[in-house]
Amino acid sequence: MANANLVMFIVSAVGGFLGALIGSSMTSAPALSPSSPKLSPTTAIAAAVEKTPAALEAPPEKSPACPEPDCPACPGCPETECPVCPACGSGASEPPKTDSNHEGGIFRHNLRLPGGTWNARNYYPLTRAYNRFERWYDNHHTGKGVWKWTQYFPAYERHLGKFIDKSWAGEEVHMAELGIFSGGSLEMWQAVFGPGLRLWGLDIALMTKQYQKDDTSGRTKIFNLDQTNAQSWNEWKKQVPKLDILIDDGLHLFTGQKASFDNILEHIAPGGVFMTEDISDGTRPGKKASRNDGPAYKEKYLDYSFEKTRALHYDSSHVQETIDSVHYYPYLLVVEKRNEYLKPLGTANPLRAIKHGTLWKPIDHGVVKGKHAD
Repeated sequence: MANANLVMFIVSAVGGFLGALIGSSMTSAPALSPSSPKLSPTTAIAAAVEKTPAALEAPPEKSPACPEPDCPACPGCPETECPVCPACGSGASEPPKTDSNHEGGIFRHNLRLPGGTWNARNYYPLTRAYNRFERWYDNHHTGKGVWKWTQYFPAYERHLGKFIDKSWAGEEVHMAELGIFSGGSLEMWQAVFGPGLRLWGLDIALMTKQYQKDDTSGRTKIFNLDQTNAQSWNEWKKQVPKLDILIDDGLHLFTGQKASFDNILEHIAPGGVFMTEDISDGTRPGKKASRNDGPAYKEKYLDYSFEKTRALHYDSSHVQETIDSVHYYPYLLVVEKRNEYLKPLGTANPLRAIKHGTLWKPIDHGVVKGKHAD
């Protein structure tokens, strides 16, 4: 008798569950016309499951070992290798698995989160688990030294992300870093950018040549040059007909930073990026200028770079034809080249402001006529 009651209870529970699913599917689906075929219970259940909104799906369980409060860790973490969880060791090339607005680690604005929700972590500044450079950096504790200001990582993701996509998609990306110190940053670029990266390390110190041998893939080359010597730059540029990215982390003095700007910006390919790291008015990043700084700090790279790019705002200037944008971050300058240069140098149309609409207010010297606020 007990067994019979148990069977009846199970049958009743299953029937109730099927009924709920069928009812849900019938209320969310369009009404059937008299000529429409009736749904079988199995078909109705399948339709209901298919129409379940993504927002109602149970999120993956967070790893108890993960220190990040918002870490999008996979359910297997930390038992299996996790691409985003610092507790498990991150993989630089893999994006967060549960962020529906990311593809290949890059935020896609055309992907919509369910229910009209949004997440500030999807937008600049991307940090920690959402930043492939910072993820690698945070998990690099042994081996070759690497030393970067952490506010650079969101800028790297913002301006270099397109090249990461290209590299992992099979296209070559040509990059150079000036000032490679202990070689750790070369390993970061190699890991994050992936198989398409063709990397140059530039340094005045001859001992850095060893880093070329350390990369057994053969995709890293070292060239020793004096940053302030134009002839050294010319010799190197002959070996690098195409350059997408150059990051100047070299001398950190006006003479060196000016020389890099003058000798390499024009050589960078359309769509490419030029960065100067560790810029300052004083003797180190973050320090103000002082009358006691000495002659090496008298001229300011901030002033020089602004004056050299000021013509971005001048019609038909060479700067406007070739430069898309200039960005200043704390201690960092970023210059992005246009994907297509403007005419007459290139094929893209000159900048223009185009009126749209039919209703216009009368204006006088740029101000709408009529009563004005005090």
